[in-house]
Amino acid sequence: MIVKQGEIRANIKKYFDMAYEGEYILVPRKDNKNVVIISEESFEQMRQNDRLAAYTRAVPELVENRGRQIQTASRDLPQIKSYTEVTDIRTENMNRLEVFKSFKDGWNGYDAGAFDPKLIDKVRDILEKQDIQPEIFPTALGTIQLEYDNSRGDHMEIEVGMEKKTEVFTVLNTGQIITDEIDSDARAIRKMVGVFYG
Repeated sequence: MIVKQGEIRANIKKYFDMAYEGEYILVPRKDNKNVVIISEESFEQMRQNDRLAAYTRAVPELVENRGRQIQTASRDLPQIKSYTEVTDIRTENMNRLEVFKSFKDGWNGYDAGAFDPKLIDKVRDILEKQDIQPEIFPTALGTIQLEYDNSRGDHMEIEVGMEKKTEVFTVLNTGQIITDEIDSDARAIRKMVGVFYG
């Protein structure tokens, strides 16, 4: 649906509600600097599809094992799953890090740069010290994202870069969004993950 800016301003709630229900609202602007209003759900789906397509181009084997993840903690199960299973997923994550390390400039089909080897080492150290292993993904910003889902339907993302602090983004099953900032090290991340699963 194409809607002029003046109409959007006059009926913003109407068009926001339409976007929330799944309608795409195209807003024409001068010099073809057009924008589209979409729901967060649609945006997240597009983001996931774009990311998966980029990984498929960069290294197809990343897609095959997507979705395997330990989702256990004290409230989910009495104990973390077997040492062998945790070790297997940790090994898989370490192998993924080596793949990320091999990415060249433009690996996502756009302008994403190669990954700093020091970041690969930093994330490797973090993962080695985690009992609950995340899914890991490279980002076009040169960071590596750790993603967790618990049995309650909550989702948490921790974006690790070379900075001393890192952002934590959590979406609860109620739709509530929580953002935190923690130290970008293994101890702080392990504590945050424990809270998320506990």
